[in-house]
Amino acid sequence: MASRTSRYTSALFFLGSTHFLIHVLSQVLPAVLPVIRGEMSLTLTQASLLVSIPLLVQVVAYLPVGFASDKRSALVLALGLILTAAAAVIIPSSGSYGLIMLGFVFLALGSTLYHPPALKVTSEVEPGKLGSVMGIQTAGGSLGYAAGPILLGLIIPVWGWRTTFYIWTPVILLAAIYSYIFVYRSTKPLSTEKTQAPPKNLSRSLFSKRFIVVVLIGALTDATFTNMSTYFTIYLTDVRGVTAAVASIIFGIGSLVGIVACIWGGAAADRFGRYGTTVLITALMAIIMALIPVSGSLILVALFYVLWRSLYSASMPLISALVALHSESGARSLAFSVAFLASNATSALAPVATSIAIGSRMEAIFPVSILISLPGVALTLYLRRLVKEEDVTTVT
Repeated sequence: MASRTSRYTSALFFLGSTHFLIHVLSQVLPAVLPVIRGEMSLTLTQASLLVSIPLLVQVVAYLPVGFASDKRSALVLALGLILTAAAAVIIPSSGSYGLIMLGFVFLALGSTLYHPPALKVTSEVEPGKLGSVMGIQTAGGSLGYAAGPILLGLIIPVWGWRTTFYIWTPVILLAAIYSYIFVYRSTKPLSTEKTQAPPKNLSRSLFSKRFIVVVLIGALTDATFTNMSTYFTIYLTDVRGVTAAVASIIFGIGSLVGIVACIWGGAAADRFGRYGTTVLITALMAIIMALIPVSGSLILVALFYVLWRSLYSASMPLISALVALHSESGARSLAFSVAFLASNATSALAPVATSIAIGSRMEAIFPVSILISLPGVALTLYLRRLVKEEDVTTVT
């Protein structure tokens, strides 16, 4: 019993800490975007491409990564951290738009390599507490989301934005070594038959109606988040008149509060049901997005944003749990890769399409984001109906 508890605790620490390091820099881009845009005199479309092009690269990479990580989880996960460390050197040392773009592509690829094997390991830690375990793993990422922008906001006035990247490089490299050893030891005892699903089961799992609906729910949720995170700091600086440093801190506080939301979101799903909880969270997010632009004070704007970001954080373990529930164990890395592929495709298109649609009317990001998110409510209700129908068919 003690040995099992120790393994459970070690796995949670590993998953939370490495997820933290993968995301500690990923949300620095939206936070530092106003500064980079000013330094390089970028148009809004050029700035949005710094978000969209790395996401499109991820779209191309996810399927090969999914296949590879079902076979070589330890190596793929470690390479993800190594690429993240490389990006932490390239981005601040570059002096051109193209080189900064390359750095953010590396950052995106690091995330691509990390997530499928990490989430597969997470789904197998304690299947009976899937939502809670996913919540703890997601909380590590949310802590990284928060730490990066908050540290950026504190460092910019003193040493400039580039220092934020440099300080994480050695830590991430050490984590790459640690992750390879941990995952290799964890997966070594597994038989060859268990690590790869038969082609028939794989096809049935990835092309089932339920799995496709889950993928669409995740894609719409993440596209909404990318849209908001890309433009929210610009909205604060251009429309609300706050400094880049203050905008970065507000942005980071949302992620910080989201750490707790990840945990309660997963726990709520285990206790009250995954489908009803997902519907409630999505609807509340839409309501809050409608309230932000009509709020009179900056304090209200910040509070609503923090609440919205918390709800998004709560939705993340729910969607990960749905992917795990509606996929075969032997092809779970590939299933997560397919889900990420769809999410990144929609997330890559959303900011560019929004920039074209809204022009210079930055307040319009909120109604556009609401339109993207609301179909997720209908899809979640449809998924719940599909599950009930299949359960009845199985019983009869």
